[in-house]
Amino acid sequence: MTARSLPHVDRVATDEQAARLSRRAVTGGARPAGIRLAASLVDLTTLEGDDTPGVVRALAARAVQPAPAHPEFSPCAAVCVYPSLVSVASKALRGTSVRVASVATGFPAGQTSLAVKLAETCRAIEDGAEEIDMVISRRAFLTGEDALVIGEIDRDKQGAARPCISR
Repeated sequence: MTARSLPHVDRVATDEQAARLSRRAVTGGARPAGIRLAASLVDLTTLEGDDTPGVVRALAARAVQPAPAHPEFSPCAAVCVYPSLVSVASKALRGTSVRVASVATGFPAGQTSLAVKLAETCRAIEDGAEEIDMVISRRAFLTGEDALVIGEIDRDKQGAARPCISR
């Protein structure tokens, strides 16, 4: 199986920009602000087969205070968990600025029916997920069935009980 080409992406320019940015260093007074910004953009994630409510609560506490030695650091952006643990994360993060995210739609492979994907998304949202990390049908994407992929994304977003972010 080969990777799909993305004709609208200038690969050479993208690689050059990435190389330029990788050589830059944040120094001086901008460094602490850069670190705070980076921490505030991170989603802490646990997607292990042996995840427990205790693991999720510990991750939530770390997301609220990512650097205990530096209380000035902002909380992380979100905690991402399996749908079955969304309610635990939601309860642990209630009253904080940290969002609850969940991998729904048949993570990790996305090889399940649309009905199951929709039910999983709705349940995660009902349990408190504010963001859904969606798994598209890779088979459909890789075989050029773009309309099917877009249709699944649209149906999943429409089926959500309230607005969510699908990636």
